[in-house]
Amino acid sequence: MAATETGLALVAGVSAIALLAGLRRALRVERALARLARHAGAGKAAIAPGDPMLEALQRLAMRWAAPMGRRLIGQGASSEQLALSLRRAGFLHPAAPSLFAIGRLGLALAAGLLASRFDGLVPGPGLFVLGALGTAFLASRLLAWRAEAAAGARRAELPAAIGLMVLGLEGGAGTEQALRFAAQQAPAATPALAPAMRLMLQELDGGTPQEQALTRLSHRLAIDDAATLAELVRQSLRFGTELIQPLRGLAVDLGEQRLAQAREKVGSAAVKLTVVMVAAFLPALLILMGAPALSGLMAGMTGDPR
Repeated sequence: MAATETGLALVAGVSAIALLAGLRRALRVERALARLARHAGAGKAAIAPGDPMLEALQRLAMRWAAPMGRRLIGQGASSEQLALSLRRAGFLHPAAPSLFAIGRLGLALAAGLLASRFDGLVPGPGLFVLGALGTAFLASRLLAWRAEAAAGARRAELPAAIGLMVLGLEGGAGTEQALRFAAQQAPAATPALAPAMRLMLQELDGGTPQEQALTRLSHRLAIDDAATLAELVRQSLRFGTELIQPLRGLAVDLGEQRLAQAREKVGSAAVKLTVVMVAAFLPALLILMGAPALSGLMAGMTGDPR
């Protein structure tokens, strides 16, 4: 029985890790990005040819894991929040929420089975529940941390992308040409924005209207500043208004927001550093100041002439 539980735990853990690793690798393949651009929102697997192991893993994930994951997460605010977190973390595949949900469940079950091996510490199924819940919580927190870091990197690079658009417009290019120029320069100038910009470029090449491509771009970037940029460009396309000055103003505003956020972080870091310094140096300072008086008091109580 013990050997069976250990075997099940190892199989579940290895399967879940392989599933998540395969998804991450697939999302970084160039051909996968091209197929996603042609089938936006279709929920189909983007398989890179030439890798049989990866193809088999993705077929298994799409036929079995993805439908089960969709049933697991269901519909509602929680599923929308999970999809948003995955987009912010850089996982743009439509099936990413389902695969993450089933992978998190597999890891939680594996951790619970492994934790139950130490059932002598906690009676009953307590260790299984603690291990499973703790692993699920850790997976969610890791996703949130990665999403926050990736979103911060995109916010930091968005003013540079806007500057590239302004540069193209000042050179006499139209709005679509400016978008194409920013997307073409993204791998070197704005690497955090490059995957979403590449998809937008492929959609424009495929004949997608500019407004729809901009809407999808802001949806993939999943940051408020990108939605503001997309709306600004859409208004210019719709009413034919001038775009260079509004883009410059938006870039300046984003830069000022970053500066204000940096100042806020510096201020909070200074407060934390002050607390640490007080906690570290105050005891030593009290000992140094009170040691002579305490020594004299002890000498007087013991009758020592020193």
